[in-house]
Amino acid sequence: MTKKRGQGEGSINKRKNGLWAAQATVQGRRVSKYFKTQSECREWLRQIHTQIDNGLTFSGAQTNVSAFLSEWLVLNETSVRPKTSDQYKQIVKQHIIPDLGTIKLKDLNPRQIQALYSKKMVSGTSARTVILIHAVLRRALNHALKLGVIGRNPALAVIRPKFKRKEMKTLSDSQVRTLLSFSEGDRFE
Repeated sequence: MTKKRGQGEGSINKRKNGLWAAQATVQGRRVSKYFKTQSECREWLRQIHTQIDNGLTFSGAQTNVSAFLSEWLVLNETSVRPKTSDQYKQIVKQHIIPDLGTIKLKDLNPRQIQALYSKKMVSGTSARTVILIHAVLRRALNHALKLGVIGRNPALAVIRPKFKRKEMKTLSDSQVRTLLSFSEGDRFE
């Protein structure tokens, strides 16, 4: 005979299709997720209860990364310079939303963020751009943490790439003389 769970612990059930369903109550509303194994359901319930203890709200449980970042960009517009705001919008639209946009904010984990960074580096995106992606994600998730939408900031557990400054290339003496000889008689001489 199976043991009955206590009030507020959530529930785990096996479905006819073979999947396991885990359900938890957040602010009086049910949140469900499906897994292949019962142990994955138990782990998810543990995580949800930890997040609830840390201030997870129902709206936070239902919000995906794309929706939250869209709201955050609007709120953030007044606290940064216009060019910075434009840069944030471009980073979110071009790099973050295509890969992480459909994930629920509460389910976002460091492994997914690290995979995004690795994918960007392998595809040829510069380290500087990946560092900007990290900065935008970290700042947005810090805001979500302050609002109580998430229990912890997963971007803080990720290793961001290092930015290597390239040494400046200068002209040799002969190249400088050639440049100056070509500019003779020109208005820029």
